[in-house]
Amino acid sequence: MTNPIRLFSRLTVFIPLLVLVLTFQTSVQPTVSARAQQLQPTECQTFPETGKTVCDKFLSYWQSHGGVAQQGFPISGEFQERSAIDGKEYTVQYFERAVFELHPENAAPNDVLLSLLGTLAYKERYPNGATELPPPANPLAGMTFPETGKEIRGVFLTYWQEHGGLQQQGYPITNPLLEKSELDGKEYTVQYFERAVFEMHPENQPPYDVLLSQLGTLRYKQLYPPAGYSHADDYSWLAGQLKQQGSCWVLTYVSPLVMVLPDKYNNQMALLPGASWNTGDVKDGEWVVVHGQPEAGTAPAAGCPAHGYTVTALQANPNAPGSSSSAGAR
Repeated sequence: MTNPIRLFSRLTVFIPLLVLVLTFQTSVQPTVSARAQQLQPTECQTFPETGKTVCDKFLSYWQSHGGVAQQGFPISGEFQERSAIDGKEYTVQYFERAVFELHPENAAPNDVLLSLLGTLAYKERYPNGATELPPPANPLAGMTFPETGKEIRGVFLTYWQEHGGLQQQGYPITNPLLEKSELDGKEYTVQYFERAVFEMHPENQPPYDVLLSQLGTLRYKQLYPPAGYSHADDYSWLAGQLKQQGSCWVLTYVSPLVMVLPDKYNNQMALLPGASWNTGDVKDGEWVVVHGQPEAGTAPAAGCPAHGYTVTALQANPNAPGSSSSAGAR
């Protein structure tokens, strides 16, 4: 017969141990679950049309905001870019018709925003404003926006309402106007919005009678030359590799391995620090694209082995040799 005193003694030891084990499992379970969540595979899609890959939040946004028809195919990978609007640096990815910006400081769904490509394109193409078409004699029903004083009518209004409205397209910043396309040289009736440009194509059946200009493609080609070494004929931009030489940052914009005659600046420029950049923005050996203009004359900058170049914008070059976004990877 079991001694009741001994049985009670065993139970007093076992029950606290059982409580301790259950408490430990409960406290560990959320940690394990959170760790498993962190280890979930990245969701990505690679597009054979351009060889580029879109992942995670950018992919989710692309899929839920019109895909190819609205955004176009990806034309770059993800990289860091300093905004021309607010001067801050964001993780971005270029698509044919848009640029996605990652904003982790915002709660979803505003953690992915579109760059204001329409605003940038309009200011660059029409610094003194554009000549807009006169209002139609028999105007269709439309919407006027007091924020910009512009209106949307007809097929443009239908497209705006059915394709994301204010969040996707932004406010209208012009009324309709005639414009020659930089891609095919044809003239279209267009309207500029903060994040897009609408083109009217009456030769197409709906829903293709309104198409978006390929602002992402135009902007990407403008900012990022397809090779590591390159420059504009008027030196308004340079692409190359930066090297620190003493207190100077010297940009070589023609490959030293290519047999070419040196130009009047000896294929190098000394970047002059200014409000648009400082030496803390760059690293020795970094591939960059700079916009600006050479200093007057051809003499070297004071204390530097190369001629001075006044920089208005500086950006790491995602098309640098060996980068995942380089022209060779496209």
